Amino acid sequence: KNSLFAGSVWIGGRDEQNNLKVAAQTYRQTGNDYWPGPLDPATADITEADCSEWDRFWKVNRETINKFKLLADKSAASGDSEFEAIMQWPAKGNTDAVGRNQNPLTLHPDIDYAPFIDVDNNGIYEPENGDYPGDPARPNQDLPGDQFIWWVFNDKGNVKQQSNTEGIGIEVQASAFAFTTKDMLNDATFYNYRVINRGGLSLDSTYISTWTDADLGYYNDDYIGCDTNRGLGILYNGTSVDGTGQVNSYGDRIPMVGVDFFKGPIRTREINGQTVIDTLGMTAFTYYNNDNSVVGNPNNGIEIYNYMSGSIRNGQRFSNDFKGPNTPSRAYGEGPLTPFVFYGDPGVRSEWSECTCGNPVGDK
Repeated sequence: KNSLFAGSVWIGGRDEQNNLKVAAQTYRQTGNDYWPGPLDPATADITEADCSEWDRFWKVNRETINKFKLLADKSAASGDSEFEAIMQWPAKGNTDAVGRNQNPLTLHPDIDYAPFIDVDNNGIYEPENGDYPGDPARPNQDLPGDQFIWWVFNDKGNVKQQSNTEGIGIEVQASAFAFTTKDMLNDATFYNYRVINRGGLSLDSTYISTWTDADLGYYNDDYIGCDTNRGLGILYNGTSVDGTGQVNSYGDRIPMVGVDFFKGPIRTREINGQTVIDTLGMTAFTYYNNDNSVVGNPNNGIEIYNYMSGSIRNGQRFSNDFKGPNTPSRAYGEGPLTPFVFYGDPGVRSEWSECTCGNPVGDK
């Protein structure tokens, strides 16, 4: 069973000539906007061969790293399959890093790639000298989570057919991690995206969004909503029993799932004459249906950007059309404009939620 079916990062903004630039991905029915691999820092391009080699997820476990750290002779790990993930880690300067086809990776000498603990402080990943995967920003310089996965992708590997816009020169260094615990942390996965603009384009009115197809067990009986105070998107079941006995359904033991920005993009602001650096929280929460309606699948960069910024496909803003319990709500067409749809508490009948409105359940 699973509660999240698919997800991606959407990025969109306007250049100095007001041209829209978008990088987004859904199911690849109409093509790709993203390809594997890092971009050349000088040209913001990547070869087809490098894309193929970087088409890999690098995974390492805390248990493996702990065993590695106990080795008296770290060079003994070379050739040992147990430590292959550490020896092949795609970090700066690692001559043993290989890709999907087991060929050496192209690593630019001045670029940081997968994070690592630099035991000998020479700026180069050398596991034979004790270096290992980890986050140097953490207080104890260890691995985030009990399992850590790293990968990298870009929007310049080919012609973009999802958004049909020109490449930005975006490189995204992504990581995912999770913990093995006996509390609620065991049910969470964490994602970090380091977004790098290699193309040199200055983008204004830029949005970075998490696109999620969250199927809570059986996919066709769900509701969505959001908590604006927590910056949290939520998915919950619209019926008291999930599904009708399907293998992937939860039955009568139904969880909820939330997607949260723990730390958004960095921004600078002027407050009382002082420059303050903080991070952006959630600025919109929207939805679309798997159809061709005005709140249906986006077909180009403009429609993708509209959803990111709090509008439906045609640019009309979402709105709070709540009229009370058992009156279905579409979240557009009438009422006060809002970039956040269904932001009420589903347990409070006087607040705007799909549950209170009695909306049809479905694939959200």
